[in-house]
Amino acid sequence: MNYLTEEDYVLDLIERLTPYLPMVAHPGKGLIASYRHSSADQPKIKFRKDHKLIVTAAHYLGDEGGLSLAYASPVSGDGYVMVTSITHLKLDPKHPLYKELRTYQLARVSRLQKRGGRRLPSNIFYDSLT
Repeated sequence: MNYLTEEDYVLDLIERLTPYLPMVAHPGKGLIASYRHSSADQPKIKFRKDHKLIVTAAHYLGDEGGLSLAYASPVSGDGYVMVTSITHLKLDPKHPLYKELRTYQLARVSRLQKRGGRRLPSNIFYDSLT
């Protein structure tokens, strides 16, 4: 299928990804580092690279955020849902769409680096997604 824009491609990818949710992802180095240096308004979260994040939704956050994945906060009982760019997560190689998600992930990182974009994530917290 030919896509006119990145948005068209990502929206199609989200539609194909949704039946495979929930899925497991792990925090990448950038996500882990961002919480080491978190501000006072962010919840204190100590991510480990082996932390299992249960992804429950996928969203397109425009050119700035790209494909982003939503998962429950790893802080037990805090009730937050976190949304993070796919570029800051490690995906399960056994996932049926892994190759396509990983190709998008690498291409997006490359585009951001060419534009001089920062790789430190800005995370979004929600009380819920409803």
